Amino acid sequence: MTPLALRVFRDLLLPEGKRTVVDRGRVFDRLADVHCFEATEVSSLASDLAERSMVDGFDWTRTFLPFPRTWLEFAGPPGSGERNAFLLCADRPDVFWHIAQFGDGLIETSAWEFVRPSSDEDYLRKKEAKRSKMPGAQPYSTEEKLLATLSIINTPRILRSEETPPHRGLVRDLHRAGYGTEKLPIHASTTIRLDLTPFGADGVGTGEGRLTGPRALHWCRAHLRLQRGRIVLVKAHQRGSDEVGTREADYRIRPPAAS
Repeated sequence: MTPLALRVFRDLLLPEGKRTVVDRGRVFDRLADVHCFEATEVSSLASDLAERSMVDGFDWTRTFLPFPRTWLEFAGPPGSGERNAFLLCADRPDVFWHIAQFGDGLIETSAWEFVRPSSDEDYLRKKEAKRSKMPGAQPYSTEEKLLATLSIINTPRILRSEETPPHRGLVRDLHRAGYGTEKLPIHASTTIRLDLTPFGADGVGTGEGRLTGPRALHWCRAHLRLQRGRIVLVKAHQRGSDEVGTREADYRIRPPAAS
């Protein structure tokens, strides 16, 4: 479970009068069946996509929720002790919940209107009105960054992800407190990894990838690419220059292993 989610769930075990989370947004009412994503490593990438969205355009077709209740969490600056999480629920697409952990350890929740990004003037006016009330606000809206993060999460085989099983102690304590798996199921959390090392067929970094400079003439098979938040098919083609040389490669296609 992500660190901030674990803190919130731990607080749920306390009597209401002893809880430390200031739950103005009533997040405690929506913790059942939550799937958590630790997205700190892709925070900068999501911010960049969000900032460019209104300039370059952005296809939001891959910004659906991977689960009906999706928790996106980001760590603050190193050493600050701050964390921010956002809860998105399919049954309330007009709202998102913000869970903020401050440097002193205080946790507060709040509920906000979710305004889906658009290029029309009405959306731009609402966005600027909101930003004008926030000193030091980023050029992108919170909604734009959240949707950009979903776009990254929903694009398979582009970035790595690792699953962490539910916290055993938390599951045990919740059951003892009367929160059974049917009432409050606890799921594995997912960490999104920003790992751009080229990988070979065996999953091990080949060390042959280069981001700049001329390349030998070689054949590229058809593949999928993330483009403006959307999966696109790149047709088979040749790439590089024969002046540098030529490179041949054989591709062996294997069916997925039987489960």
